[in-house]
Amino acid sequence: TSYRLVEMEISPQIESSVEHVSSSSSLGLLLPTDVPETLSRNLIAGWDRNGGIVKVYRSQMKKGNESVSFGPFIESATISLSDGSEGNVSDSSGGTGSAFTVDIGADGEVFAVSYRSRIKIYASYLHQAKDKQLRIEEEGFAAGSSFDPAAEADAAKTLVASDPESFLGSAAVAAANSSDALPASGLWNQRGPTLVGDDDPAIRGFGSSIGYSPSGPHFLSRIVVGSDSGHVRIYRSKWLNGTILEWQRLDGGLLDPDPDSNPGKAVVAMAGSGVRFAVSYPSLGKVSLYRFIDEENIDETSSRPNIEFIDEIYSKNGGDDMFGQSLSLDIFANFLVVGAKGYVRAYWLQASSSSLAGFELAPAGDKIFGEESDGEEFGSIVASGRVPLHNSGCVTCPFILDKQRIAISSPAYDNGRGRVLLYQYNEDEKSWRPLVSPIESEAAGEGMAHAVRISPGMGSVATSSSFGEVRAFEILPLM
Repeated sequence: TSYRLVEMEISPQIESSVEHVSSSSSLGLLLPTDVPETLSRNLIAGWDRNGGIVKVYRSQMKKGNESVSFGPFIESATISLSDGSEGNVSDSSGGTGSAFTVDIGADGEVFAVSYRSRIKIYASYLHQAKDKQLRIEEEGFAAGSSFDPAAEADAAKTLVASDPESFLGSAAVAAANSSDALPASGLWNQRGPTLVGDDDPAIRGFGSSIGYSPSGPHFLSRIVVGSDSGHVRIYRSKWLNGTILEWQRLDGGLLDPDPDSNPGKAVVAMAGSGVRFAVSYPSLGKVSLYRFIDEENIDETSSRPNIEFIDEIYSKNGGDDMFGQSLSLDIFANFLVVGAKGYVRAYWLQASSSSLAGFELAPAGDKIFGEESDGEEFGSIVASGRVPLHNSGCVTCPFILDKQRIAISSPAYDNGRGRVLLYQYNEDEKSWRPLVSPIESEAAGEGMAHAVRISPGMGSVATSSSFGEVRAFEILPLM
């Protein structure tokens, strides 16, 4: 099958900054709505301007008999990270050059954002309502209380309707008024306290890399946090008295570097299901895979570790090629993509009798190399889907590589014009093949591919430039 890219409109258009900014973008799954044959998806985009800004865009898509009609991404919420307030924020530039990372949950209704060594988690009102329902059903939370999803949605709409432009933005209000309905997901709240890596003065660049999953075992969120100093912190959500969300540390210092060592930056990635995670040290050329020990109740004072090592892989060149400078995992960490200087390599987790954990990471196809004009920044960011595309989306079916997709950034391509390349694995040829034509900037120096993310279902891709421009594309079969 041959494929094509269709660019989606983003309204209002995101204006590029006159200065370099750190930006990040993520896409959620296509989810059904109350309207028959209609799906919706969230695009989350953020920038290190004006004290840090995250914007939420929602698109509706109507399914037809032979095709899908894609609506534009309409701005539905703006969140200021400087004080946690929500509302309209000016888009004037003011980048600080600090790291800025957004990692989204599969449903697109919850995300984690790292900025200025602080990490915050935000969720839409509908996500919070669904989470409450799951906790009532699974853990017997608030025994005797009732949960009415319709009432929760109506309450959200009432709140939004009280000041719609502050919650949703004028463009979304105009779109909502056309159908006499205000989307409840326009209201976003911070979940739990802000995470700050202040437990060890040796930590530098806390949150330079994050991996987040809102759907771990027992319906508890998990987040793994990397740093420039090589420290790794792992947290799990915990409900106090069933009502107050706190973050419980899980790592116990097991992934802290030795005092006399200098491992460099720690890069992290989380499986979408929250059951496994990966940590890399590019200056050492090492990537390690871990799993969480599934415990409903954790004693933070216990000496028993809450994580378990699975396997690790090394670059033959040591740290010279920065093997592990970027990572991406699928939903169960059966599939791992590793970026290095000038190339990318994928691995898959297979059973092994020689491994204590019973698994080992095996190469999936050959290395993917960039062209000479891509330079060493080819592979600085990699992305893959988190939900299996194969077996009709069967999550419990055995993992297969066929049709797995990878997105690779190359921001230095053609004098800084930048481009994103997409590949798909061909099981018959045992190799990675180009999926569609590359996504490229129109002019030199625009720095497209500063950040890249494939949607969980691998049917779309979003990318942002070093000047803050964000673009989103659907991957469709040729008609």
